[in-house]
Order: sequence, then C-alpha cells, then structure tokens
Amino acid sequence: MLRVVDIFVKLAGMHSDHCAKEKKDVYLLEKEKLLATYQSLGEDQILKRPNKELLSYFLEAENQMIDQAGGRNMWDKLSENEKTERRVTFMKQLAKDLGKDPLQSLSVP
Repeated sequence: MLRVVDIFVKLAGMHSDHCAKEKKDVYLLEKEKLLATYQSLGEDQILKRPNKELLSYFLEAENQMIDQAGGRNMWDKLSENEKTERRVTFMKQLAKDLGKDPLQSLSVP
C-alpha cells in the first residue's frame, strides 16, 4: 500500500521556470518531503526499538496531550473520537521527532 508520506519521501526534484509561484511550490514540497522523511524514519525507529526504550517517549507524549487538552479533567470529558484524533496527531509528531536523529546523523557537515 502506497501512502502519501511515501510519495513525498521518494520525491526527487521538480523542474520549472523561475516564476515566484513555482519557487514557492518547490519550497513547500521540499518542506513536506523533509517532514515525510522524518515521519518515515521515526516509524522505522518505533518498529526497531524495544518497547522499554520507547515507553518514556510515549508517556511524555501522553502527558503533553493531556496538558494541551487542559488537564486530566478536561481530557476525561473529551469523546473517544476526540481522544483518538489527538492520539493520532501526537503519534505522528512522535514519529517525526524520533526520525530527526537518524537523518541528522546521516548528514554530512
């Protein structure tokens, strides 16, 4: 199954003339490619690392999620759908955060 994030990771470049709109499009595509690369590498990290090593990341993400909801009382008042949407958002962000280190270690100074 091909995901949008996989398409951005495989994006190699773009040809265009030098008009401002196309330059802006290229900039936005480069930004999305970088975020997609972080997410893909982070997902790999989640699958490869032992659960004990990931537990602290998940607990921190959950605490941030509850804080952003306004605290435990407000979190408990959210519907299950709202909680699920927030968990998905935080998991995507966690994957991106975990994907930054492997990419930066590959970069040449």
